[in-house]
Amino acid sequence: MAEPKLVCLTGVVLNPEGRPCPGVCVFPTTNTHQVVVTDAQGNFQLQVPAQTALSLQADCFGLGSSRVTIDGHTPQPVHIVLGR
Repeated sequence: MAEPKLVCLTGVVLNPEGRPCPGVCVFPTTNTHQVVVTDAQGNFQLQVPAQTALSLQADCFGLGSSRVTIDGHTPQPVHIVLGR
């Protein structure tokens, strides 16, 4: 069976006040070993299967965590607000 085609999912993690959050761990809930960390502007990039629904978790010590569900047609960049 062929491996699914991967696409680059881009996004940004914001704090509850709407400011970018650097140093946040972002990962698909189905693969906790595929962790990326947001850059200084809160941006992240993650390789995910094309046109597949999945949940992303964003965790930041002291600020909390958030989970969002995306489908294969979610506009990019994905916005994740911590604590929601």
